[in-house]
Amino acid sequence: MKPESKQPRLTQPIQPTFSGYAIGEQLHLALKAAHGEDLTYAQVADQIMTVRSTYHRWCRDVGVEHLRILTSLMELLTAEERMSFWGSVCRDRPSLRHPRLAHDANGIARLHAVLSKPNGITVITGPGSAATFVLTAFGIEFRRQDRSHRAVAGLSVHPPHTTIPVPGVHYLPPLTSRQEQLRLVREIWPLLDQSDAPVVLLDAVPDLVTEVLALARRKHVIMSLAQVPEWPPSRRFPAETAHHVTVSTSPHPSAPIEVKVDPLG
Repeated sequence: MKPESKQPRLTQPIQPTFSGYAIGEQLHLALKAAHGEDLTYAQVADQIMTVRSTYHRWCRDVGVEHLRILTSLMELLTAEERMSFWGSVCRDRPSLRHPRLAHDANGIARLHAVLSKPNGITVITGPGSAATFVLTAFGIEFRRQDRSHRAVAGLSVHPPHTTIPVPGVHYLPPLTSRQEQLRLVREIWPLLDQSDAPVVLLDAVPDLVTEVLALARRKHVIMSLAQVPEWPPSRRFPAETAHHVTVSTSPHPSAPIEVKVDPLG
Protein backbone atom coordinates (compact mmCIF):
# COMPACT_ATOMS: atom_id res chain seq x y z
CA MET A 1 0.00 0.00 0.00
CA LYS A 2 1.38 3.33 -1.05
CA PRO A 3 1.99 5.55 1.97
CA GLU A 4 -0.14 8.66 2.11
CA SER A 5 1.85 11.71 1.14
CA LYS A 6 2.01 14.44 3.71
CA GLN A 7 0.89 17.86 2.52
CA PRO A 8 1.80 21.03 4.37
CA ARG A 9 -1.05 22.22 6.51
CA LEU A 10 -2.47 25.53 5.34
CA THR A 11 -3.32 28.16 7.90
CA GLN A 12 -6.71 29.83 7.83
CA PRO A 13 -6.71 33.40 6.50
CA ILE A 14 -6.79 35.94 9.29
CA GLN A 15 -10.07 37.84 9.35
CA PRO A 16 -10.31 41.59 9.99
CA THR A 17 -10.12 42.72 13.60
CA PHE A 18 -13.87 43.39 13.59
CA SER A 19 -16.56 41.14 12.20
CA GLY A 20 -19.09 42.63 9.83
CA TYR A 21 -21.63 42.63 12.66
CA ALA A 22 -19.23 44.52 14.96
CA ILE A 23 -18.43 47.02 12.19
CA GLY A 24 -22.14 47.73 11.78
CA GLU A 25 -22.46 48.32 15.51
CA GLN A 26 -19.36 50.53 15.58
CA LEU A 27 -20.76 52.56 12.68
CA HIS A 28 -24.06 53.14 14.47
CA LEU A 29 -22.20 54.12 17.66
CA ALA A 30 -20.10 56.58 15.66
CA LEU A 31 -23.28 58.12 14.24
CA LYS A 32 -24.71 58.46 17.75
CA ALA A 33 -21.52 60.12 18.96
CA ALA A 34 -21.69 62.59 16.07
CA HIS A 35 -25.41 63.32 16.09
CA GLY A 36 -26.57 62.72 19.66
CA GLU A 37 -26.80 59.76 22.00
CA ASP A 38 -30.58 59.52 21.52
CA LEU A 39 -30.18 58.82 17.79
CA THR A 40 -32.33 55.83 16.86
CA TYR A 41 -32.23 53.37 13.98
CA ALA A 42 -35.45 54.92 12.68
CA GLN A 43 -33.94 58.42 12.63
CA VAL A 44 -30.83 57.24 10.76
CA ALA A 45 -33.02 55.38 8.27
CA ASP A 46 -35.05 58.51 7.66
CA GLN A 47 -31.93 60.57 6.98
CA ILE A 48 -30.63 58.07 4.40
CA MET A 49 -34.13 57.78 2.94
CA THR A 50 -34.90 54.16 3.70
CA VAL A 51 -37.00 52.36 6.33
CA ARG A 52 -35.89 51.36 9.82
CA SER A 53 -36.09 47.63 9.17
CA THR A 54 -33.80 47.92 6.14
CA TYR A 55 -31.12 49.88 8.00
CA HIS A 56 -31.39 47.67 11.09
CA ARG A 57 -31.06 44.45 9.06
CA TRP A 58 -28.19 45.90 7.05
CA CYS A 59 -26.22 46.62 10.24
CA ARG A 60 -27.08 43.31 11.88
CA ASP A 61 -27.72 40.78 9.12
CA VAL A 62 -27.68 41.20 5.34
CA GLY A 63 -24.98 43.86 5.22
CA VAL A 64 -22.44 42.40 7.61
CA GLU A 65 -20.53 40.42 4.95
CA HIS A 66 -20.47 43.49 2.71
CA LEU A 67 -19.04 45.53 5.58
CA ARG A 68 -16.36 42.92 6.26
CA ILE A 69 -15.30 42.80 2.60
CA LEU A 70 -15.33 46.59 2.32
CA THR A 71 -13.17 46.88 5.43
CA SER A 72 -10.69 44.35 4.02
CA LEU A 73 -10.51 46.32 0.78
CA MET A 74 -9.91 49.58 2.65
CA GLU A 75 -7.06 47.91 4.53
CA LEU A 76 -5.24 47.62 1.19
CA LEU A 77 -4.95 51.43 1.18
CA THR A 78 -2.90 53.69 3.43
CA ALA A 79 -4.74 55.90 5.90
CA GLU A 80 -4.22 58.90 3.61
CA GLU A 81 -5.46 56.97 0.57
CA ARG A 82 -8.56 55.84 2.49
CA MET A 83 -9.36 59.44 3.45
CA SER A 84 -8.86 60.54 -0.16
CA PHE A 85 -11.13 57.76 -1.45
CA TRP A 86 -14.00 58.48 0.92
CA GLY A 87 -13.62 62.19 0.34
CA SER A 88 -14.08 61.63 -3.39
CA VAL A 89 -17.24 59.50 -3.12
CA CYS A 90 -19.04 61.08 -0.13
CA ARG A 91 -21.09 64.25 -0.34
CA ASP A 92 -20.67 66.96 2.28
CA ARG A 93 -23.08 67.27 5.21
CA PRO A 94 -23.77 70.94 5.91
CA SER A 95 -24.80 71.97 9.41
CA LEU A 96 -24.31 74.96 11.66
CA ARG A 97 -21.44 72.98 13.24
CA HIS A 98 -19.66 72.50 9.90
CA PRO A 99 -16.13 74.03 9.79
CA ARG A 100 -17.15 76.28 6.88
CA LEU A 101 -19.56 78.05 9.25
CA ALA A 102 -18.41 77.19 12.78
CA HIS A 103 -15.31 79.43 12.54
CA ASP A 104 -17.55 82.43 13.31
CA ALA A 105 -19.08 81.92 16.77
CA ASN A 106 -21.08 85.16 16.69
CA GLY A 107 -22.45 84.40 13.23
CA ILE A 108 -23.47 80.89 14.28
CA ALA A 109 -25.24 82.25 17.38
CA ARG A 110 -27.28 84.57 15.16
CA LEU A 111 -28.12 81.76 12.73
CA HIS A 112 -29.34 79.63 15.65
CA ALA A 113 -31.49 82.55 16.80
CA VAL A 114 -32.97 82.87 13.31
CA LEU A 115 -33.67 79.13 13.10
CA SER A 116 -35.54 79.20 16.42
CA LYS A 117 -38.33 81.40 15.03
CA PRO A 118 -41.66 79.51 14.80
CA ASN A 119 -42.85 81.46 11.77
CA GLY A 120 -41.83 84.28 9.48
CA ILE A 121 -39.47 84.55 6.54
CA THR A 122 -35.70 84.36 6.11
CA VAL A 123 -34.01 85.19 2.81
CA ILE A 124 -30.44 84.01 2.11
CA THR A 125 -28.53 85.81 -0.63
CA GLY A 126 -24.99 85.46 -1.93
CA PRO A 127 -23.00 83.13 -4.19
CA GLY A 128 -25.34 80.31 -5.27
CA SER A 129 -23.44 77.34 -3.89
CA ALA A 130 -22.70 79.07 -0.57
CA ALA A 131 -26.33 80.16 -0.16
CA THR A 132 -27.52 76.62 -0.89
CA PHE A 133 -24.97 75.29 1.64
CA VAL A 134 -26.36 77.56 4.39
CA LEU A 135 -29.95 76.71 3.45
CA THR A 136 -29.13 72.99 3.65
CA ALA A 137 -27.37 73.55 6.98
CA PHE A 138 -30.55 75.17 8.33
CA GLY A 139 -32.60 72.13 7.28
CA ILE A 140 -30.23 69.58 8.79
CA GLU A 141 -29.66 71.59 11.97
CA PHE A 142 -33.38 72.07 12.62
CA ARG A 143 -33.97 68.31 12.59
CA ARG A 144 -31.03 67.77 14.94
CA GLN A 145 -31.96 70.38 17.54
CA ASP A 146 -35.76 70.02 17.45
CA ARG A 147 -36.91 68.09 20.52
CA SER A 148 -39.30 65.97 18.48
CA HIS A 149 -36.80 65.62 15.59
CA ARG A 150 -39.45 66.89 13.19
CA ALA A 151 -38.58 66.98 9.51
CA VAL A 152 -38.65 70.05 7.32
CA ALA A 153 -40.42 70.38 3.99
CA GLY A 154 -39.06 72.10 0.94
CA LEU A 155 -38.36 72.46 -2.74
CA SER A 156 -35.06 72.95 -4.57
CA VAL A 157 -34.08 73.46 -8.19
CA HIS A 158 -30.52 72.35 -7.36
CA PRO A 159 -30.02 68.54 -7.29
CA PRO A 160 -27.89 67.51 -4.26
CA HIS A 161 -24.70 66.60 -6.14
CA THR A 162 -22.15 67.93 -3.62
CA THR A 163 -24.16 67.95 -0.37
CA ILE A 164 -26.45 65.34 1.11
CA PRO A 165 -30.18 65.81 0.51
CA VAL A 166 -32.40 67.11 3.29
CA PRO A 167 -35.22 64.67 4.14
CA GLY A 168 -38.53 66.25 3.27
CA VAL A 169 -37.18 68.46 0.47
CA HIS A 170 -38.30 67.81 -3.11
CA TYR A 171 -35.44 68.17 -5.62
CA LEU A 172 -36.42 69.03 -9.18
CA PRO A 173 -34.76 67.04 -11.98
CA PRO A 174 -31.61 68.64 -13.44
CA LEU A 175 -31.77 70.74 -16.60
CA THR A 176 -35.45 71.47 -16.03
CA SER A 177 -36.65 74.43 -18.10
CA ARG A 178 -38.06 77.51 -16.39
CA GLN A 179 -41.53 76.70 -17.66
CA GLU A 180 -41.29 73.13 -16.41
CA GLN A 181 -39.95 74.36 -13.06
CA LEU A 182 -43.01 76.55 -12.61
CA ARG A 183 -45.31 73.66 -13.48
CA LEU A 184 -43.61 71.34 -10.99
CA VAL A 185 -43.55 74.02 -8.29
CA ARG A 186 -47.30 74.56 -8.67
CA GLU A 187 -47.84 70.81 -8.53
CA ILE A 188 -45.73 70.29 -5.39
CA TRP A 189 -46.73 73.46 -3.54
CA PRO A 190 -49.92 72.00 -1.94
CA LEU A 191 -47.77 69.29 -0.32
CA LEU A 192 -45.62 71.95 1.33
CA ASP A 193 -48.61 74.07 2.32
CA GLN A 194 -50.47 71.15 3.91
CA SER A 195 -47.49 69.41 5.53
CA ASP A 196 -46.95 69.29 9.29
CA ALA A 197 -43.38 70.55 8.88
CA PRO A 198 -42.82 73.79 10.81
CA VAL A 199 -39.94 74.87 8.53
CA VAL A 200 -40.09 75.12 4.72
CA LEU A 201 -36.91 75.46 2.64
CA LEU A 202 -37.06 77.00 -0.83
CA ASP A 203 -33.87 76.95 -2.90
CA ALA A 204 -33.92 79.24 -5.95
CA VAL A 205 -37.60 78.44 -6.47
CA PRO A 206 -39.37 80.66 -9.04
CA ASP A 207 -41.23 83.54 -7.41
CA LEU A 208 -44.45 82.68 -5.61
CA VAL A 209 -44.75 85.87 -3.61
CA THR A 210 -48.39 85.56 -2.61
CA GLU A 211 -48.10 81.88 -1.65
CA VAL A 212 -44.84 82.35 0.24
CA LEU A 213 -46.12 85.30 2.27
CA ALA A 214 -49.29 83.43 3.19
CA LEU A 215 -47.31 80.34 4.21
CA ALA A 216 -44.91 82.42 6.33
CA ARG A 217 -47.81 83.41 8.57
CA ARG A 218 -47.99 79.80 9.76
CA LYS A 219 -44.50 78.42 9.20
CA HIS A 220 -40.90 79.58 9.05
CA VAL A 221 -40.05 79.91 5.36
CA ILE A 222 -36.31 80.01 4.58
CA MET A 223 -35.45 80.96 1.00
CA SER A 224 -32.22 81.05 -1.00
CA LEU A 225 -32.50 83.69 -3.74
CA ALA A 226 -30.25 85.76 -6.00
CA GLN A 227 -31.66 88.91 -4.41
CA VAL A 228 -34.31 89.99 -1.92
CA PRO A 229 -37.73 90.21 -3.61
CA GLU A 230 -39.76 93.39 -3.63
CA TRP A 231 -42.41 92.61 -1.03
CA PRO A 232 -45.64 94.60 -1.17
CA PRO A 233 -45.44 97.16 1.67
CA SER A 234 -48.72 95.94 3.12
CA ARG A 235 -47.37 92.36 3.37
CA ARG A 236 -44.09 93.01 5.15
CA PHE A 237 -43.31 91.13 8.36
CA PRO A 238 -42.29 92.45 11.79
CA ALA A 239 -38.51 92.75 12.18
CA GLU A 240 -38.37 89.92 14.73
CA THR A 241 -39.78 87.42 12.21
CA ALA A 242 -38.12 88.64 9.00
CA HIS A 243 -34.38 88.19 8.40
CA HIS A 244 -31.87 88.69 5.60
CA VAL A 245 -28.83 86.40 5.75
CA THR A 246 -26.02 87.56 3.45
CA VAL A 247 -23.30 84.99 2.73
CA SER A 248 -19.90 85.49 1.14
CA THR A 249 -16.95 83.19 0.41
CA SER A 250 -14.12 82.56 -2.02
CA PRO A 251 -14.57 80.32 -5.10
CA HIS A 252 -12.83 77.38 -3.39
CA PRO A 253 -15.51 74.73 -2.59
CA SER A 254 -14.33 74.26 1.01
CA ALA A 255 -13.56 77.91 1.81
CA PRO A 256 -15.04 79.40 5.00
CA ILE A 257 -18.42 81.08 4.60
CA GLU A 258 -18.98 84.46 6.19
CA VAL A 259 -22.53 85.30 7.25
CA LYS A 260 -24.27 88.55 8.13
CA VAL A 261 -27.76 88.69 9.59
CA ASP A 262 -29.92 91.80 9.25
CA PRO A 263 -33.65 92.59 9.48
CA LEU A 264 -35.39 91.99 6.19
CA GLY A 265 -36.27 95.41 4.76
